[in-house]
Parts: sequence; structure tokens; C-alpha cells
Amino acid sequence: MPRAIEDLIRALDFDPARAPELWKQALTHRSTEGQPHYERLEFLGDAVLKLVVSQWLYGRSPDMSEGEMTKVRASVVSDATLARVAEQLDLSAYLTVGAAERGAKGKGRVGILASSLEAVLGVIHLSEGPAAADAFLHRWLAQELDEALRVGGQDNFKAVLQEYTQGRFKTLPEYRLVGEIGPEHDRRYDIAVYIEGDCLGIGRGTSKKSAEQQAAAKALDTLKEQR
Repeated sequence: MPRAIEDLIRALDFDPARAPELWKQALTHRSTEGQPHYERLEFLGDAVLKLVVSQWLYGRSPDMSEGEMTKVRASVVSDATLARVAEQLDLSAYLTVGAAERGAKGKGRVGILASSLEAVLGVIHLSEGPAAADAFLHRWLAQELDEALRVGGQDNFKAVLQEYTQGRFKTLPEYRLVGEIGPEHDRRYDIAVYIEGDCLGIGRGTSKKSAEQQAAAKALDTLKEQR
């Protein structure tokens, strides 16, 4: 039985009476039949999240290129990162899920936690306003952003994918060299990443390591579209 959502709302310093139905919807998984679920709010929250993090990076790191900011943002808004924050908020204790999802024994737990956090952000944006959503993210994502900035984002893609696949599929990604082009002094490598036998992304780079990072980034995009 989920805990009372009002407890979570108060813990986040918001008024439980302001938008109770939206909060309930944000913490209801689509496997729950006959009830509004979080996907529309997740859609909104995802957009708010990317905008706030983009503005954050733009103002905080004036020397970063567009490509560098994109890599850092991808790390911060990844399912693995959002799921960690959701765990800090103990969102799973407030989630309502259907029998089918309970029977899955947590296979999609990382994706569900990430989606529920985005849905909560959508509620905050609608009921409390953009400034409150911005403050919420600055409070709960500051440490994750600092870490992503420290490593430049790029080196995180393989780690993020590994954490995600371990949580969702109980397996590790497999990287395979699928092509090489160019002379030895200017070689390009094509690396494909497979999860449970399916190719989810192919990356190209001047080294096998950089190609693996690109493949992992594409796989994360694919998985986000599929969830």
C-alpha cells in the first residue's frame, strides 16, 4: 500500500491542497487500470527539466561549447541520474502500480523512478510555477550537475548505460567492433552496443573508447524512447 502522498508534498514544502489530483496522477503508473497515469505530466516535466538544466549550464559555464553542454546535460537528465534522485525522495513509497508491474519484480524500476520524478516536476511547474520547478531542481540535482561538470559528461555514458541495464534488464551491455575505416594514422572505429542480443546503438570515433561512448549515448536515447 503506497504511503500518503500528502506526506511527500509537505516534505517538499508544498501545499497538499493546491493540486491533489495532479500529484496523485504523477505518482500513478500506467499499469494501473482505470486511473489517470503520469505519462502526460512526465512529458511536461521532461521538457522543463531539459530547459532548466540547459539554462543552468549556459549561465554557469560560459566557456563550454554547445557539444560539451549537450554531453553534460545528457548525463544529468539520464534515467539513471533521475532514478537516484527519486530514491533520495523515496518516491517508490508513494507510487501506485498495477498488478502487471508488481509481477515484473522491479525489472523496469529505474525507468519508472525516472518517469515519476519527471511527472512530479511537471506538477510543480503547473501548480507552483516555473520558479518553484527551477528551485526544486537546483535543490535536488545540484550534486549530480557538479559531478557531470567534473567529468565533462562524456565519460558518463557507458557508466549510465551499465547502471540502467543492470537495474532494468539484470544484464550488462555488450560492445562489438563492427567496422573500421581510414588509414592507420586516421582510423575510425564503429562500435555497436547490444543489450539482450538487440543492437541499440552504433557509435563512431577516432578510438574504440570514444566510439563506445557514442554507442552508449545512442542506446540511452533508444531506451528512453521505448519506455
